Amino acid sequence: MDLQAQKADYFRTRTNNSWNILGGYATAAPGYLPKAAYHNNAYWTQYENYNNDSRQRYFGNISLNYKITDHLNLLGRVSKDSYNQLFETRIAVGSYQTPSYSKYLGTFSETNYDLLLNYDQDLGHGLNLKALLGAMFGKMSPLYLGRYERRTGGPSFLCPVQLGQNSQRPTEFYGRKEVDGILPGPRSVTKSC
Repeated sequence: MDLQAQKADYFRTRTNNSWNILGGYATAAPGYLPKAAYHNNAYWTQYENYNNDSRQRYFGNISLNYKITDHLNLLGRVSKDSYNQLFETRIAVGSYQTPSYSKYLGTFSETNYDLLLNYDQDLGHGLNLKALLGAMFGKMSPLYLGRYERRTGGPSFLCPVQLGQNSQRPTEFYGRKEVDGILPGPRSVTKSC
């Protein structure tokens, strides 16, 4: 396979001229769109069958630890994770695959809240007492939108504006999950040697 020849073929005609055209190059009559048998021209793939993928993600946490007494402290914490993502895929008419367009949008958000009361006291003679009491609350909210289209004819490329006659409704999902709990930590008395 000669990549320089594929490059020249693509930029000369802006079609999927490849080394394995169905019917060969001789069938290139007016209005005929060459179609590859089992492998697309590399430049056709790069410029016509391209994808758009993006993700913006933000996460972090903040906490506050307050010492109530020498042996007792209170910890409060909030953490957040969220992202938005987009995946778009195009397979142009003239490719060896069935022409299609798909678009997926996803949003996810998770927030967690923790409140912990810690007790830690040295009892002397190598003994130590530890206890924990706490509560947590978490909330997750995913949202997904997807669209997929197939075409067998029409222009040599697909874009959202051209879709419509065989349009499917987008697949949508919105979920919400909340989790809460009480954290009674193990009480222990340990002896150091």
